[in-house]
Amino acid sequence: MPSERPRRVVDPEGKRAAILAAAQDLFATQGYERTIIAAVAERAGVAVGSVPRIFGDKASLLHAAQAMLEERFIVAMTSGWRSPGPLHDRFRAMFDALFAEMARQIHLMPIMALAAEPTGTTSQQEQGAQLRSAIRALIEEAIERGEFRAVPAEETANITFGMVEAAMQMAFRSPDPASRDRYAKVLADMIFAYVEDRA
Repeated sequence: MPSERPRRVVDPEGKRAAILAAAQDLFATQGYERTIIAAVAERAGVAVGSVPRIFGDKASLLHAAQAMLEERFIVAMTSGWRSPGPLHDRFRAMFDALFAEMARQIHLMPIMALAAEPTGTTSQQEQGAQLRSAIRALIEEAIERGEFRAVPAEETANITFGMVEAAMQMAFRSPDPASRDRYAKVLADMIFAYVEDRA
């Protein structure tokens, strides 16, 4: 009697990561409409049915791909923020780390502008929610530690996120990497001036 072939063991986390990486590449190069689930599965090296089983529909896959990219930004930003030194220097380190990670992921940045639904829907408005939430958590922590005056954390996080988003668009529009340094410095100066305790 012939021996049975050993069953192939598939790492679920590895499969999930492969699908997300493939989806990010395709969404970034082809956009939302032209990216199809079968192409994502083929590039990831998984069965077509694995994609909807793990992520649901294509809109959910896009949101997961965007969230994964945001998580990388949050890790970089938090790492910079945790660096030792005066508050202003920590703001600068945070924005430097964030911009450096954005530069590393520049080929994937187009996915942050994609939306599965028409412009103005709740889904599109929720883009960047993770990053805003992370900024708010850092602000709340700094207020508790007495490093900030008691600014409204939600409003400050939204203002910071808006400035980061605008600065990022302008900085990466220029081919000169030094522009990222200039915008990181301006961001650090502006946010520090807003939150520092002048009392």
